[in-house]
Amino acid sequence: MAEPKKIIIDTDPGIDDAMAIFLALRSPEVNVIGLTTIYGNVYTTLATRNALHLLEVAGRTYIPVAEGSHVSYVAIELDPAFTKNIGQIVLLGGAFLVNGNVNPASEANIYGDPEAADIVFTCEADVLAIGLNVTHQVILTYHDCDILAESDGIFAKYLSKILEFYFSYHRDAYNMKVMYFQIT
Repeated sequence: MAEPKKIIIDTDPGIDDAMAIFLALRSPEVNVIGLTTIYGNVYTTLATRNALHLLEVAGRTYIPVAEGSHVSYVAIELDPAFTKNIGQIVLLGGAFLVNGNVNPASEANIYGDPEAADIVFTCEADVLAIGLNVTHQVILTYHDCDILAESDGIFAKYLSKILEFYFSYHRDAYNMKVMYFQIT
């Protein structure tokens, strides 16, 4: 098997990013070497506290967490060599061939900071955008959540407790009895 790919996760951890972080921490294909935090789902200070808490739950407190900006700015513009020093930027952003989750045309990450998105998409880095069209292909049911709750895994038990918010959102916003496995 190939050496795990080293990754840094830039996150605003709410429920969705908790799922992504736990998935990455369990994946044999990647080695999470750090988390950076930014505002989005929550303010940056709370994002940092949430990231530290998730690493504590995961038993990975040795992974460094760097608190990011409290306002929108462009890391890429501050360091012109940035795009040459990374392998790839992978982001969840955009609503390609599906409706957005903020309004009919917009996905939350792009909508929240369109200037930064423009800079990322037009920089010279290798950018892979994963849109809502991808995340909408995977759904979780209440039965899936019950299976998580009955699991012996610490990630599964933790997620089963916090997923109720997402289920209620999908029920209220979309009249759905399932939820998209939507990591934003």
